Amino acid sequence: MPKFLKLTHPSIHTEIDQSNNPGVDIDKVHTYSQKKINFVCQRGHQFTATPHNRVWNSTKFEGATGCTICNLRSRLTYDLEEKELHLQQYNGSKDTIYTRMQSGGECEESIYRILMKAKNKFQHIKLLSSFNGNADLEITMLDGVSRFIQVKKLTRSVCGKGYSSISYHVAGLNKYEDNMVIAMISIQDSKFCLGFAKDFTNASGEIHVTFTERAKKYKNNICVDETEFLNRLIDMIPHSVATNKMSAKNQKEFEMKERFKLYCERNGLQYRENENNFGPIDCYVNELRCQLKFVSKPDKGKGVQCFGVRAEKSCGYMHYSKTSKKRQLRVPYDEGDFDLLIVEIGETLIKGKQVIFLGQFCAISARTLIEQKIMKTSDQIGRVAFSLCCPDYPKPHIFKNDWDSLRDKIASVQQMREEMQPENATTNAKKRRLE
Repeated sequence: MPKFLKLTHPSIHTEIDQSNNPGVDIDKVHTYSQKKINFVCQRGHQFTATPHNRVWNSTKFEGATGCTICNLRSRLTYDLEEKELHLQQYNGSKDTIYTRMQSGGECEESIYRILMKAKNKFQHIKLLSSFNGNADLEITMLDGVSRFIQVKKLTRSVCGKGYSSISYHVAGLNKYEDNMVIAMISIQDSKFCLGFAKDFTNASGEIHVTFTERAKKYKNNICVDETEFLNRLIDMIPHSVATNKMSAKNQKEFEMKERFKLYCERNGLQYRENENNFGPIDCYVNELRCQLKFVSKPDKGKGVQCFGVRAEKSCGYMHYSKTSKKRQLRVPYDEGDFDLLIVEIGETLIKGKQVIFLGQFCAISARTLIEQKIMKTSDQIGRVAFSLCCPDYPKPHIFKNDWDSLRDKIASVQQMREEMQPENATTNAKKRRLE
């Protein structure tokens, strides 16, 4: 007897869009069918999926809805109120959700402001950009020696219904030198943890910190308030690393930034670097906000002359209790995050020949990203990646004309901004009526 979705999983069957599945007998949809059909979730979101995937996800991940919009807005949630709603709606999921209660840039700004309260103890305190290696802050001591520290956000994790267990999660601690000072902070909860990288070394590079009287692990690294945190940080900074090492990825991004800076100077454009990690803005060109991307791997399935570009940002972590797997949650860029996306393709092999595109830049406006449904807006969820052709691509491509078009794109964005000014918008509307 055939296994029909209507009989085996009635809750999933009820979400089949009856008005938007032409030629489909919804009562005879097979449970393990690989054919995509249209669904409407309980919140009214429309999405496409195969019955097989819907059934598999419902058994693999407790509370999974299958709706991509719900996955971004409720399961991959951002604050505790939304998580409470999530746990109530999905019957007390046991999954651990690591909230993104603040961005890394906000944490670095906070540590910077705290250190500035003791600025008389240092010559200079400088926030470093994401292109400047592993460190987030450079502190110049009174004797002229520079010391570097890394800032990490304490990400609150909520486990199970009722939040019976609360801890703070920090990842990626195994890539720093033993003597680098790691300053951790949760802005909203006013929690602080401080130590050298060697104090937190383990195989995974992840730690969980609890701020309770019974806490034993990392007890000596926890600070009860901002004053204690600042005093201990002042004592530890002179013993932190004196050099700021770069990973291979950071080195490539740094070199791209330097090439782009030179490109702007040669073309009479004003370049200004964003001096901190706050948000997705890497630099300003003629005061337009720019996000820089360096890619070198061809896009699988698109041919060797097209390259995959990630158009995403982090929003925390999710740990699935059934599979014991943790993954970082990433979402598309939002409308308003930046004005221009600048992409450079590195050295690569095309048809067995090494091709170098260094020094050539593709400038894609935020407006184009919205039109191509890549950037998230109020009425579209966006995409986390897209395909970009190389500069000498022989066939038509959406972004082909965006190569070496920075000056034109700047003029276009600036003109659009002027037209959106209230006084100009009224004048333009009158002109259109007269025409």
